[in-house]
Amino acid sequence: MRETKPVILAIDDTPANLMTLGSALVGEFDLRISTSGMHGLELAATIRPDLILLDVMMPEMDGFEVCRRLKADEQLKLIPVIFITALSDTESESRGLALGAADFLAKPLNIGIARQRIRNLIDRETLRQQVAMQRDQLASQLETLRNLSTAVEQSPASVVITDLEACIQYVNPRFTEVTGYSSAEAMGQNPRILQSGKTDKATYEKVWNALSAGEPWKGDLFNKRKNGEFYWEEAQIAPVKNPAGDITHYVAVKTDITLRKQLELAKDELLDRLRKIASRVPGVVYQYRLRPDGTFCFPFASEAIRQIYRVSPESVLDDASAVHAILHPDDYAAIVASIQRSAETLTPWRHEYRVRFEDATVRWLFGDALPEREADGGTLWHGFITDVTERKQIEAELADHRAHLEAMVQVRTLDLSIAKEAAEAASRAKSTFLATMSHELRTPLNGIIGLTGLAARRTTDERVKDMLGKVDRSSHQLLAIINDILDISKIEAERLTLAMVDFRLGEVLDNVQRLIAPKATEKGLFFDVDRSMGIADLPVRGDPLRLGQVLLNLLGNAVKFTAEGRVTTSVELVEAFPDAVSIRFRVTDTGVGIAPEDQKRLFSAFEQADGSMTRRYGGTGLGLAITKRLVQLMGGEICVESEVGQGSTFWLTVRLGKAMDASRQR
Repeated sequence: MRETKPVILAIDDTPANLMTLGSALVGEFDLRISTSGMHGLELAATIRPDLILLDVMMPEMDGFEVCRRLKADEQLKLIPVIFITALSDTESESRGLALGAADFLAKPLNIGIARQRIRNLIDRETLRQQVAMQRDQLASQLETLRNLSTAVEQSPASVVITDLEACIQYVNPRFTEVTGYSSAEAMGQNPRILQSGKTDKATYEKVWNALSAGEPWKGDLFNKRKNGEFYWEEAQIAPVKNPAGDITHYVAVKTDITLRKQLELAKDELLDRLRKIASRVPGVVYQYRLRPDGTFCFPFASEAIRQIYRVSPESVLDDASAVHAILHPDDYAAIVASIQRSAETLTPWRHEYRVRFEDATVRWLFGDALPEREADGGTLWHGFITDVTERKQIEAELADHRAHLEAMVQVRTLDLSIAKEAAEAASRAKSTFLATMSHELRTPLNGIIGLTGLAARRTTDERVKDMLGKVDRSSHQLLAIINDILDISKIEAERLTLAMVDFRLGEVLDNVQRLIAPKATEKGLFFDVDRSMGIADLPVRGDPLRLGQVLLNLLGNAVKFTAEGRVTTSVELVEAFPDAVSIRFRVTDTGVGIAPEDQKRLFSAFEQADGSMTRRYGGTGLGLAITKRLVQLMGGEICVESEVGQGSTFWLTVRLGKAMDASRQR
């Protein structure tokens, strides 16, 4: 129903006719008038009337021309036009109707008939506009429905719609891909065709309790495909209601999360294995976090924390206050300062300190941990703490009896010898333990690397691929560290032996060149292996794998620490013996160089030329220590010549036997 009067524009050059129209239409319509065709067109464009009454016979521009121009205007062509004319011939009416006129009124006007015709025409126009509006709305809703249908059909998630009896009425293509059931096979079935029998009944009870209450449910289901294969789904199930609020259907949107569950299971198994290993390590193995707000906690602590600090792992999971409360008052400030210094510089934290318990017992502890910066700006340490009270007591006793050392020198020398043997035995036991632990870690880690690669090849989700790539890179880095720890442990435990096989030096050099050249090319470095004449075909006997490991480590370091320039290798025969040969290798780079004071400790385990090297370039500091030990096992030596900013030259000699295989001699 209209809130305002319909606007009618009357165009007539006779004032008397306009007055007649005004008296006939007043009250019911809002009448606007014009006395010429041109003015009428301008007024129509301005006010956009609901209907135009148009006189046919007008000077300058007759009604037919006015109507033609109205219908040619995109903004005005839908306005209904009624001709008012004294002409009664059929030709005039045909001409007007051809121009788009809606009706004709004959002069003199019959007021009642005119008013009714005008009212009917306006009502028809109003109805036409309503129908057009509803048609547009219906078309928009249809397009929305079509888009929604397309989205459901192409959705990467399975979509299932059932009636109130849980009979399947619709499944999308993804459902078929995941379950193996076609749409025809699924129609009319109950979703229980997917049940594996391994999801507990309580879960299904929660589903139906929620749906019966008109509420959605979200959770994980362990289902079975048509081929009998089990899989995990993350499901969101909700009731569908009509405008009256009554539930008419149920819709389920489900995502296959089998790979994610497998990764979570592998992670849990690895963590469980690490916890078991940590439980066998003397002292407490822990993680210690400094949050950005300055508070502390222990995200992880092995069970030994109960003996070290007399607290449970759970009690310090979110707040380390219970541990801070038992730190000895005389040591508290130094401990806090050492922690802050380690956090600021990201250098290892090592500290001896005391704790005092409520029963006044005082114990000495030693802590060692490596820090790393977290994404939120906090710091996380990984380390261990052990009780050294007995060692401290021994040190105190030694100090108290220092005055009597001369008299007890022989006895004390014997004691020290025994202690030295015990320490060496402990060191060997430590190395043996590290070697065993490294083997235990590599087995599950290789499993993670394999599963991660399999998952990356199968998934199409770029976000998941990115996360799996990070897991793969981190796993390979951890595996390299474990391999280095295993090598150094074998060397320290005197368990590392060299293989003795026949080979040609060129085979080792070619393999090294294939592995290093791509890395050098990636950094834009010139890389070359210069060999003396005949050196590549020289048949020798020794361990080609360990020789390659030495060269790969030196060349890998050269590429890592060289930003621009060149990395070259030269090989030469130094001396030939009846049963062996001495070979010298030189690795030269134009990298950062090494300061003289750092060169002295370069080949020590867990050392790098500068503490910042670990943060900038990575590494454990074991590579050169392992390299030196391997070179010594090969009867050679290794040295370095370097200048800061100018690069470095590492040279080494090894003694290799002559090949015993006759085919190698040719």
